Amino acid sequence: MAIRCATIFALVLLLTPGVVAHRLRETSQRGAPPAPVGKAPAVDKDGAYDSKDHACAACKFAATGSCAMYKSCVCYATNAFWSSVNVASETDKDNWHYACG
Repeated sequence: MAIRCATIFALVLLLTPGVVAHRLRETSQRGAPPAPVGKAPAVDKDGAYDSKDHACAACKFAATGSCAMYKSCVCYATNAFWSSVNVASETDKDNWHYACG
């Protein structure tokens, strides 16, 4: 009985890589990812977007151009600016970033 189980186990191990390779070939023939919607807005010199609309547009551009994010991404945008006590006058109060949730 033990020899029969070992033989079956060895056969399963031998056949598994062929099944995995077949599935990989199947998925690679599905085609290119979808084309992104809209245009990617420019990032400011500080690495943030200058408005909420630009951050949302960047998220939409990234999410619609990716197979992984296409149907699962909900875009969120936030301003990462907060006022400081010891700074007399802040010049750049728009530091918008996006995240996919």
